[in-house]
Amino acid sequence: MRSFIVPVCLFAMVLSFGAWAQDGTLPKVLLIGDSISMGYTEAVQRKLGHEAVVERIPGNGQSTDCGLKNIDAWLRDDKWDVIHFNWGIWDTHIVDGKAIRNKPEVYAANLRDLVQRLRCSGAALVWASTTPVAFDVYVDGLGVEKKSVPIYNDIASQVMKEFQIPVDDLYGYALPRLIKLQTHDGVHFTDAGSEALADSVATSIRQALAARKKAPAAAETSPPTPRLMRNVLLWPDGPLADFDKIKKLDIITLHSFPRIAPKPDGLKPIDLTNEWIEKQWAGDVRKIHEQGIQVWSSVSSTGFYPSMFKEHGLDPEHYYARDAEGKPQMMLGGSYGTDVMSSCYNNPEWMALLEANTLAYAKADFDGIWFDVGGYADAALLYCHCQFCTDDWKQASHDAGLPEGTPLPTLESSRDYTQAVNRVHLRWRYDIWEKEFRKIRDAAKAINPEFVYLHNSSAMPDGIPSVGVYFTAITKLYDAAHWEEWGHGAAPYSLLPSYFLGKMAAGERPVLLVQNDKPARTEVQHRIALAEAYAAGGVLQNQNIPEANTHFYKFLKQHEDLFVGNQSLATVGVVTSICSKDFYENGASVKPAYWMGWLLQDLHVPYDYLLAERDMTPEILQKYKVIVLPDLALMSDEQVAVIKQYIEQGGRVLATHNTAKYDADMNDKGRARLSEFAGKSVDASTRAEIGNGRFAYDSGYPERDYTSANPRDLAISEKLNPPGAPPAEIKAALDWITEDSLPIKVNAKTTTAVIPQHQASRLLIHVINYYTYPDGKQITRDENVQVTVNIPAGHVVKAARAVTPDTPSFTADFALANRDGSVQITLPSLETYTLIDLELSPAP
Repeated sequence: MRSFIVPVCLFAMVLSFGAWAQDGTLPKVLLIGDSISMGYTEAVQRKLGHEAVVERIPGNGQSTDCGLKNIDAWLRDDKWDVIHFNWGIWDTHIVDGKAIRNKPEVYAANLRDLVQRLRCSGAALVWASTTPVAFDVYVDGLGVEKKSVPIYNDIASQVMKEFQIPVDDLYGYALPRLIKLQTHDGVHFTDAGSEALADSVATSIRQALAARKKAPAAAETSPPTPRLMRNVLLWPDGPLADFDKIKKLDIITLHSFPRIAPKPDGLKPIDLTNEWIEKQWAGDVRKIHEQGIQVWSSVSSTGFYPSMFKEHGLDPEHYYARDAEGKPQMMLGGSYGTDVMSSCYNNPEWMALLEANTLAYAKADFDGIWFDVGGYADAALLYCHCQFCTDDWKQASHDAGLPEGTPLPTLESSRDYTQAVNRVHLRWRYDIWEKEFRKIRDAAKAINPEFVYLHNSSAMPDGIPSVGVYFTAITKLYDAAHWEEWGHGAAPYSLLPSYFLGKMAAGERPVLLVQNDKPARTEVQHRIALAEAYAAGGVLQNQNIPEANTHFYKFLKQHEDLFVGNQSLATVGVVTSICSKDFYENGASVKPAYWMGWLLQDLHVPYDYLLAERDMTPEILQKYKVIVLPDLALMSDEQVAVIKQYIEQGGRVLATHNTAKYDADMNDKGRARLSEFAGKSVDASTRAEIGNGRFAYDSGYPERDYTSANPRDLAISEKLNPPGAPPAEIKAALDWITEDSLPIKVNAKTTTAVIPQHQASRLLIHVINYYTYPDGKQITRDENVQVTVNIPAGHVVKAARAVTPDTPSFTADFALANRDGSVQITLPSLETYTLIDLELSPAP
């Protein structure tokens, strides 16, 4: 079976093992677990003192929910050789004498997500079974039942078997001697008990290290697939036939849109899907696999043809999404045709059919599936009033404390998020999406654990991706951040903010973008799109202009080492938020963050996006010297406290418009919380120094005003001018906030984007020109582009080069001038894209 995830993890593993083998340092071990592991950590460190460096996560690992929230922070960017991990007792907790914290199916799903993330750390993994509970325990509103632990251990055992992860059976080790080893509380262990558990833990770690040493050397393994998935290509409707052409395209994954006759769109009855796979695609998939290429398929997650369902014995009345009057609803309001209707993710018959189609592709040896059309782009689903929704809503609204009989919101009534009912309704819909699609995911991965699970977030208002990005970031449900965009063909502008949003959502997962361009991109626009995607660590997977794709793929293949494992050098973090989008912005997507991204990019300020609900922690914020809050209107008290602490500890913050105006319950706080940040009363334009920290506030909407003054859409205007200067006030505030804190300085056109990254021993500067004004048809080269890069302390530039996929007639040479602690590069000519590679070595 071809692998999507494993090669990524293999690459990390080879790097980690190679470093250990070459420099002679001790291997690094990480312990993850609850208070039981806290008890045996010191003893394990002592027992492995001369064999490994043993660390543990800070504090208590608690439940799998806690693990999913914190795993990236716990792993950091370290190269771990072995990770010994456990979650269990906290998941079985009975909370407030009522429900169990995580039901078995949730525990299993969470474990699978965590194992996927841990595997991609490159470490050898060892699972520790949960230790026994001697008797039922109930303390301070929490309960643990003795019978639950073996049940959850069995679940974990099955998950570890799927992923071939060895088990340190602490349960079996402790059970026969429990009376001697455990304290009187029936859960924790005495010092002698922790010492005994440490013997088992240390033994399992030694075994993992020994097996790791026997692994083949890096030179003996096949080249790894780069994390960015070098070339994923969309392909027209099947069946396929031109296998020679596919091979020449030099792709590693083919993403197909199988359209089953007689109708091109919509989910199909399962008998028709099976017939079509067997007759038209089964042989093609085998031939494509023989060329070493994966194949993904697509299914509609929302729509169907009632006439087709009737022909195959399915009653359409069982499937319709309905409005408040009970009328069936068209998919996306009829944009796919008036005969394509929507169903509902709360409808068990619909979800069973969607699962059956998914499993048909998994059984037919497809390598993955993409659920086309995002449910939250379709009002028919978001405001469905089918019987399943009305019945489920009664319980959901009751559980949320709403008055009995609270009706389901409608499209007309739901946009006022100061009303608690609308906030509850939106979260309820999110929960349905996650719960139902997780079931399908688990079923498909039971057939093939490496089956790639993707979704489509359709382009939201103004072509800016929204809910799919957030959903990917929070749930870890999907194997990649994937959505549809509209651009490049419609305007001579950059889509880098989209890629950076995807990167934020994806974490360690690939970022894939489909661009639906109206009008279609020119060749030069397509080259810009490819450069932006891969420079930002993502993948552009359109077919569009295959020749340009193939040319760029060859460039990537030649310089693959420059695109794998890159880390951002950005010192500025721009925060976006689910709650601010959903509640305060009334569904206006991620516009403020997107606009701010364009503004910073035009000013050559490197930035990363952060998600407030996931990333607003002291540990993550401390990675950045500057935090920007663009109209982050809805902030919880906890988030306000974190930002205040960040400033007090020397951080710098820029806020705009209505930032912090509302709390989590939509109470209007005015500017009171901004005054907390500044340490004084805040007016329309405020700057304040708090110790070593700085705070600036602009009460206007500079990011929106700047973008409005610099239109970038050829659908609105036949010709466009390049971006003008930003408002003086926001430019001055940004200069003050970012003073002496940026990793680079750039002298180039506003339409030249510069993205600095780093690897262990090199700096990488991506330079992209998107000056195709006024009509988007021709590129105008930028001349004498100057980039000054800060060199890490204690290092010098050992070697330097520039590479480009542009035509050979344009030089990629550059002048290099060393300065005190920095180096200045001058590119005499920039066509579309040049990558500057600075190899570092320790200073003599």
